[in-house]
Amino acid sequence: MKQSNKILIIICFLSLSVNVLFLLFSFLRSEHFRSLIAVQEEIYRIAAPDSIVDAVLIRYNGGGATCGFSYQVYIVPHNQKELNTKYVYSANKIDGLSIAWMKSKCLEINYKKGRIFYFSNFWFSKKVDNFGYIVEVKLKAI
Repeated sequence: MKQSNKILIIICFLSLSVNVLFLLFSFLRSEHFRSLIAVQEEIYRIAAPDSIVDAVLIRYNGGGATCGFSYQVYIVPHNQKELNTKYVYSANKIDGLSIAWMKSKCLEINYKKGRIFYFSNFWFSKKVDNFGYIVEVKLKAI
């Protein structure tokens, strides 16, 4: 084999290795990978005053060395155990986190301090009155 062919094979192998390492590193930093290794714990579940939906506070252990726990708030149909909906709130390094229904269709999320990564001020679902049941979500720093 010619020297130039050997060099070309080595360059191709190194290029492929760098790409594989990049993809692996990207996957390891992804939310999908963290969800695979994270331990999920339901901290609190409270039914809305009309008992149509529940607000669920979840704590994930697996946030890494810098934050430890992350928290998410879900709204789901009453007594539904699966959290197969998008959360309305996601944060870590949080202090004083609590959730409370102000009235039917109005959920308040309270916190003292923390890093909020996602917040939606409303929720609806096809499973609840075909998107007709709309929950207002309020975020309040206390």
